[in-house]
Amino acid sequence: MIDLANHLIAREGWISASDAARFALMARFRNRLVHLYEEVSDEEVYRILHEDLGDFR
Repeated sequence: MIDLANHLIAREGWISASDAARFALMARFRNRLVHLYEEVSDEEVYRILHEDLGDFR
């Protein structure tokens, strides 16, 4: 679904390149949390929650 959404967004130009890059990083982190959760430190999650939560706006 993510790949399909990426193609549609890229074709229609719905978001900027910088937003697309940020969303890709979010998707990568989500995949790490789900599939490689043992490799994600508490400090990393804490930092993201305090420094990058504004990305959702």
